[in-house]
Amino acid sequence: MLASENDLSVSSVTLDSLSIDALSRTLKLAQDKHISVVNEVKPIQVKVNGESITDVISILLENAIKYSPPD
Repeated sequence: MLASENDLSVSSVTLDSLSIDALSRTLKLAQDKHISVVNEVKPIQVKVNGESITDVISILLENAIKYSPPD
């Protein structure tokens, strides 16, 4: 669940660590459809709410996998 604006805390994190977390959430779905996902995100330092960005990346990955053909 996404946090409300008032609950968002910002911290310095690397974008690649957020993408790894998001990928781990969607890995089973990708494996079930025999889809390979390659994480090529660079370790760029960003100041964000990590949980919110991870949620957004997860949603994008889930949609990409869901609407892609198998293999």
